[in-house]
Amino acid sequence: MLAYLCVWLMISIVQANLALYAQYVVSDLGDDFQYLIMLLLGTAALFIPVWQMVIIKFGKKIAFLAGMSFHFPGLLLLLYIKNDFSDALYGVGVISGIGTGAAFLVPWSMLPDVIDDVAVQDGIRRESLFYAFFVFFTKFAAGIALGLSTLALEV
Repeated sequence: MLAYLCVWLMISIVQANLALYAQYVVSDLGDDFQYLIMLLLGTAALFIPVWQMVIIKFGKKIAFLAGMSFHFPGLLLLLYIKNDFSDALYGVGVISGIGTGAAFLVPWSMLPDVIDDVAVQDGIRRESLFYAFFVFFTKFAAGIALGLSTLALEV
């Protein structure tokens, strides 16, 4: 659960600040910001079936690690994109979108396995508890991300 919280915290921080980054650091992106977001989310959606095949062939742990190996370098590349390289932001959007697809798919595909495992051990099915924790941690990460972003912008 801690890994899930950390991944969603990272995604929420990026979501909260990507528009500010595009407007104030890569200022010549201008009105094309929505295209960057559509590219990132479109790439994530297109790669969900690919990540499902990776899960089937190699397992969920390898798929998650491979997905994050696309996501983290994409985020690190954001540090080096300035006004002169605003078109490179689209490439970073594709790279990050590949990893975002894994970040969306893998934790939710692991949840039924965890529920079944706990049901076998305890004899009680607690689907609602596990799903509630997942949704809570997603919202909690978004709240922490917005709080940290606000705190960082005030400094």
